[in-house]
Amino acid sequence: MNKTWLDFTNSKLEDNLGDNWLKFLHTEDKERGMGIYMEAFEKRIPYSVKYRVKKHDGTYQWFLNHGIPKFDIDNNFVGYLGSNTNIQDQVAFSEALEEKVNQRTREVTKANKELIKLNMNLEEFAYMASHDLKEPLRKIRTFNSLIVSEDTDVDTIPTYASKIEHSAQRMTDLIDNILEYSRIENNSIQSEKVVLDDTLNQVLSDLTIMIEEQEVTIKAEDLGTVNGIQIRIYQLFSNLIKNGVKFNKKKPIIDITVSEVEGESVPKRFNANKKFHFKKIVFKDNGIGLDVDKKNYIFKPFKRLNSSSDYTGTGIGLAICKRIMDLHGGYIDVESEKGKGASFILYFPMSKEA
Repeated sequence: MNKTWLDFTNSKLEDNLGDNWLKFLHTEDKERGMGIYMEAFEKRIPYSVKYRVKKHDGTYQWFLNHGIPKFDIDNNFVGYLGSNTNIQDQVAFSEALEEKVNQRTREVTKANKELIKLNMNLEEFAYMASHDLKEPLRKIRTFNSLIVSEDTDVDTIPTYASKIEHSAQRMTDLIDNILEYSRIENNSIQSEKVVLDDTLNQVLSDLTIMIEEQEVTIKAEDLGTVNGIQIRIYQLFSNLIKNGVKFNKKKPIIDITVSEVEGESVPKRFNANKKFHFKKIVFKDNGIGLDVDKKNYIFKPFKRLNSSSDYTGTGIGLAICKRIMDLHGGYIDVESEKGKGASFILYFPMSKEA
């Protein structure tokens, strides 16, 4: 043992004789270190081993031990000529560099996922731009050409003008919804404790005219609280209620129930964390319902499930709902039967299992 070792461990030479020096090694490194040394000793070959050594202040630092076999003039093995070097700074630098690499790898992985999602959104936007936005433009051009046509009856001009206004409004609604959809994940508002009953009451207050005109009945249990972004949850509740009212041929009834479930109870396709509990909120309506085989794309933007002119819309409302649930680390599902209403199910993550 050299002076550097003795000073580092604050020990004397006699404290390190035989195997006594092993007491300064970290318990996780002793067996591995001795294994490397003994194998080299038996084969009379050089060895190199890294291990942590206990400093006199109780902390551990990394050392690199090199050993070269020494032989006498008759080629008899007489021991090892070795060196023991403190490599703590190199190890610390390597670990810091590795952590930076891991961090960059995580960032690249995250960016790659976002790019994949962005590409999917761009494909959806391309479809929308080529179809949904062009349709009102086509109608505007058609009715405008009829208005300026010499063959057009003057009495029909107000009708054509009204249709132009309607198409222009639909285009405005589409653009507004697209902008709203794009803003959701860029929300810089911090999460907070959201009292869901207060949020629901605010939604119902703002929808008073619609509720009274459509004679809507809304029943809701005590919803409690979640950790989230209040303005987005308001938007979520508002969209689901308006959806239940819009797709209805009778007096709308919307039941809102709540329960707490374990991660195992969340549908398997969501791959929910089984260690978490979830607040399950169900918006059940008595509307026209939908085909369950459409649930794979019901929450995709610009997908209208009912093409009938009786039900207007941009096809973005439920996509916004899904994006809001994604923002909260939750899930949205639907259960329905054609002609028998629909149940939209929200899963908000609450906490890890106690």
